[in-house]
Amino acid sequence: MIFAICLISALSVVTFLCGLKIGHRLGKKGRYSLLIVSLLIGIGYVFFLRDGSLQILLIRNANTIFYGKWLLIITGFAAGVLTQISSVKMWKRTVLVLALLAVSSMDLFSYFIYPRPDGGNVTEKWLCMQTTESTCSAAAAASLLRIHGIEVSEKEMIRVCLSTIKGTPWQGVWRGVNLYAPPEHKVVLIRGIDSKNIEFPMLISAEFDSSNEEHTKYVSQWGWKPGTPHSVVLFERTKDGYLTVGDPSIGIDRWDDEALEVLWNGQGIVLKKNFPDMRENSDQ
Repeated sequence: MIFAICLISALSVVTFLCGLKIGHRLGKKGRYSLLIVSLLIGIGYVFFLRDGSLQILLIRNANTIFYGKWLLIITGFAAGVLTQISSVKMWKRTVLVLALLAVSSMDLFSYFIYPRPDGGNVTEKWLCMQTTESTCSAAAAASLLRIHGIEVSEKEMIRVCLSTIKGTPWQGVWRGVNLYAPPEHKVVLIRGIDSKNIEFPMLISAEFDSSNEEHTKYVSQWGWKPGTPHSVVLFERTKDGYLTVGDPSIGIDRWDDEALEVLWNGQGIVLKKNFPDMRENSDQ
């Protein structure tokens, strides 16, 4: 974790110096063009890569949540170019550069700035219940580990998943499960499979975003909040075809395939046994 933060910080300094040097060699039009392109890349990163499963697949490290913080690297370059735009007054450039770097630094250090919930250790059989509104993912991660015989509490997972009062990032869930999984298990990211090919048990990220009027029951009867991500654990498929689901907010529940298709966003995490330890060393 510390190495990852230092690496991203160092690379940001390098890109700042590169932006400064390249910007110095370009004309006014070239500087503005380069600044706009770099800012657009930063926006694209935020919307399409930040805290996503694609970065997990690319980086393949428990601390992807830190190694994948590329916004400061991108804006570092933009800030370097901005310092060379002489048509903007020096004091304005200074304010803009500092503001740009400060906002980008929040992306890297926000998990240490926002308050962290206390959490607890309330369980229902194998399911770990969430004790605050923002810790469903930490509780679901603890539940997945408990199913595999690893005794861990919501409180412990809040720490390693980097949960805050704003919730738990998906890459934070990946980090927490990796750091607590024993060497004989491999943590596997699941993407883009259908309900017929589920590997049980599986921690999934779910969210209600359907505009179909037939699906309003998930809001009115089930209590789902549109656009709010929620983590649950798919435990097994019963003989009558239903899914046994561990929902940290309400307890052990039953879903049909329609509910899964409506609520599941296609992402999941499973633990597979009898694999060699392929994880890189990571400090907690």
